[in-house]
Amino acid sequence: MQAETYDTKVHEQSENTKEEDDVNAGDDEGRGQWDSKWDFFLVLAGYAIGIGNLWRFPYMVAKYGGGAFLIPYFICLALIAAPLYFAELSIGQLFQAGPRYAFGAMHARWHGIGIATVLLVTVVCA
Repeated sequence: MQAETYDTKVHEQSENTKEEDDVNAGDDEGRGQWDSKWDFFLVLAGYAIGIGNLWRFPYMVAKYGGGAFLIPYFICLALIAAPLYFAELSIGQLFQAGPRYAFGAMHARWHGIGIATVLLVTVVCA
C-alpha cells in the first residue's frame, strides 16, 4: 500500500512538472540565458572595467599624485561604486528585466528611476 501511494505521488508530481514546463516554455523566448558562468563573468568584467579605464587609470595616478591618489580612489571604490554595482546587478538578476521594468516592479513611483537610468547611460555613452 505504501509503495502504491508513493508511486502515485511521484506520477502526480511528474505530471504537474510537465504542465508547468509547458506553461513556462514560452517565457524564455524573449530573453537569452548565459551559456556558462565564465561568459557572465567576462561580460561583467568588461562592463565594470571598460577599455577606457585601462588607458586612463595610469594617467590619472601620475597626474594626481601617484600613490596618494590610490587611497581616495579605493575608498570611493569600496564605499560607493561596488555597492551600487552589486545592487544594480542583484536587481537585474532578481527581476530578469531592464531597469525600467525592474524599478517599476519594486514600487510604482520608482518607474521614473528606471527611465532616468536608461537616459543617463545613453548620455554617458553618446
